[in-house]
Amino acid sequence: MPNPNLTATEAIKAVDEARALARRHPAIHYVTFGQVHTHRIADITFDCDSVAYYMALDADQGRAIAFELFDRKFCFEYHGADFNVESLKYFPRGLIAVPQAYVEQLEAFNRPRD
Repeated sequence: MPNPNLTATEAIKAVDEARALARRHPAIHYVTFGQVHTHRIADITFDCDSVAYYMALDADQGRAIAFELFDRKFCFEYHGADFNVESLKYFPRGLIAVPQAYVEQLEAFNRPRD
C-alpha cells in the first residue's frame, strides 16, 4: 500500500528523478531496508522510508558493498535498471546517496576485479 503521506504529484516527481538519475549513471546500486533496519553513515540516516544508492561497477560489487556498509541488516538490493523506480512511492524519504567518498574507502570497492 502506498504511503498516504506521499501525494500523487510527489510520487510522480520522485519516479521522474529516479529515472533521470538511472539514465545518467547506469552503475547505480540501490538498497532498501526493513522496518527495524536503521543505519547512520556520515551523519545520514538510512531506514525503511528511504532507498540508499551508490555507484558500483556491477551487481556483484554493489552487493558486496551493501554487505560491507549495512552488514546483513537491509531488505533488498538492486543494480541499475533492476530497480523499479515506480516503487519509490513506498519510500517517503526517497533516494538518499551514500557519500561516494565513503564507499570508495571500503574493501569491496577496492577489491581487484577479474
